[in-house]
Amino acid sequence: MKVLHLAESVGMSCEVHGNGAASLAVAAATFTSQFYERGLLHPHADYDWLPPHLSGQVDPLDADGCVTLHERPGLGNLIDTDYIDAHTVSSYRVTR
Repeated sequence: MKVLHLAESVGMSCEVHGNGAASLAVAAATFTSQFYERGLLHPHADYDWLPPHLSGQVDPLDADGCVTLHERPGLGNLIDTDYIDAHTVSSYRVTR
């Protein structure tokens, strides 16, 4: 954010390198970012593949190839807590 604010203070554009929920939130929080790097879209890679602990993309493309910021709370990750509960090996509770 400091680099984005510095670029903004001198009228420069500044682009966030990387994709994901945190990068999307940072890019959306400033007027200096004009592009969002969704990922390396290689023809043989399935970018829409999700890790099993997620139930949806945080940065889906629309019909025009654009990404729209979600309206979910926090970073907007759609975490599949049922999957996590079913695959938890062990857990412990920290108490004081």
